Amino acid sequence: MSRQFQAALMKFIDDEQYRRQVANDPQRIASDFKLTGTELDMLMAVGRTDGAGRARVKMPGGCSCSSGTPSDRRLKTGVSEVATLPSGLRLYRFKYRWSETEYVGVMAQEVSEIAPHAVIEGDDGFLRVDYDALGLTMLPYAAWIAGTGGDGATRAVA
Repeated sequence: MSRQFQAALMKFIDDEQYRRQVANDPQRIASDFKLTGTELDMLMAVGRTDGAGRARVKMPGGCSCSSGTPSDRRLKTGVSEVATLPSGLRLYRFKYRWSETEYVGVMAQEVSEIAPHAVIEGDDGFLRVDYDALGLTMLPYAAWIAGTGGDGATRAVA
């Protein structure tokens, strides 16, 4: 991950107004942070919204949804638990099958047991999680570590 990407990612995480302003403007992001290629594509997926203002995620490999983030265990590899929240939800470090980027988030199958209102099944049969309904945000692992100091606290996720 380049320093420019890290700076852009932190700007996206910390500044919701900026994220909303540039979410659909790749030229502005490329200009602001000197990004191209995969790093620019990854940032464009952060904060993208549909016409109703709901987060819209378009992941490589064709998975697209406007009602939650793909969080089905079957879509993830290299899964390892990193923290447990007071609600009982566990946070995991993982990669999507189509990506080399590591993330920290929940498993939809577990969320359905604790907070079923936050889980939906997509037309493709995979489960999605409405992170907003949980009061959480899925983050790249590097951003999560930067926000927690590596001690497992959940400041950057909660």
